[in-house]
Amino acid sequence: MKKKETIRLYRAEEKPGSGNKAPDWVEQYPEWQRTNQAVGRWFTDDLEEAEWYLNNMFIDGKIVTVEVPKEVANRYRVSNLEKGGGKDIEENPFAFSRRPEIEYFLPRNIAHQKKDYIE
Repeated sequence: MKKKETIRLYRAEEKPGSGNKAPDWVEQYPEWQRTNQAVGRWFTDDLEEAEWYLNNMFIDGKIVTVEVPKEVANRYRVSNLEKGGGKDIEENPFAFSRRPEIEYFLPRNIAHQKKDYIE
């Protein structure tokens, strides 16, 4: 049986306990809820891109990785996702993507398989 070809995806994120919790009144807004639904699901296939986010967006961050079959990764590459609506549409990563050709918006069950990146 032929082994599936995989790809390693990266993301920068805050270390647990280092971020600030939003006030309760903010958490009630649909805009905040949509943003919160996307947290932890953005990845890139470019380690340098993840390092840029680590160095420019976080005070106390780390890089994590997830290894997925290439065919699965391609399904969730932002440039391959359906484009529709604006930032007010739920589950519309294309509207928020800076570089859709190297960004992936993974389902939670895949994103949660992440591991700390070790060089």
